[in-house]
Amino acid sequence: MTARPCTSAGSSLRPRAPFLAVCALLALLAPRPTAAQLPDSSAGPLLTLVFPNSPSGTTLETRRPRFVWSSAPVATPPGPWIYDVEIVNVATRERFFARQLTDTTFLPGFDLESNTSYRWAVTARLSTGDSVRVESSGTFVIVDPQRPLVTLLYQNFPNPFPTPSSATTCVWFDLRAPALVRLDVYDLRGTHVKTLVPSAQVSGELDAGRDGRAVAASESGCDPRFTWDGRATDGREVPSGVYLLRFRADAVDVVRKMLYRGR
Repeated sequence: MTARPCTSAGSSLRPRAPFLAVCALLALLAPRPTAAQLPDSSAGPLLTLVFPNSPSGTTLETRRPRFVWSSAPVATPPGPWIYDVEIVNVATRERFFARQLTDTTFLPGFDLESNTSYRWAVTARLSTGDSVRVESSGTFVIVDPQRPLVTLLYQNFPNPFPTPSSATTCVWFDLRAPALVRLDVYDLRGTHVKTLVPSAQVSGELDAGRDGRAVAASESGCDPRFTWDGRATDGREVPSGVYLLRFRADAVDVVRKMLYRGR
């Protein structure tokens, strides 16, 4: 059935009032042109974060990870989608932004901090002003193999010492951040025997990293700067027995027992 037009080109007849009322009602019911809206989300998410986006957290080995997401297809206009990426340092709340992106991947042009938790989010916008925002479902952490997650002191080795293959004992420790380091030897009465760090070879201010490990081409597994040979500060050999190795750095204060056999 074809609706009767409310006006008739070239007609000199004046429409009656009831007819005008019907025309007004039809005009109200007729579909009106509207601004383009977001695509129908019933077919799937409008915006999905792909990587890194594990609910249980993601561990990465690069300080410039590639962020990947996907979005629902949209006609042009109002498309294409324009994206803003936000990266948030969980600890400091510092935020980094990349705006007006047209691709669904982003590679930072700067290094993120290692051993630090981050979250990220993407906001997708259309030319109509409609937008959708999605935040990561978990955090991601960048692990630097040269920068430990925690500050700690390992048990010295060999222990007891000396042994037929080693006249000294080796000390390893990790620093998660630059720190002032004190490494001292005491006897069981609490008398100070010797300071290993700082020393003439090692500054007390050390960068984040793993200290005490063997230098290149060494087969001992130990950096000789971080060893103790059973001698006191004045060079005398101490009696055999149990000694205490105290490590202080980065708000960590820990003691390990060492057994010196004597010579």
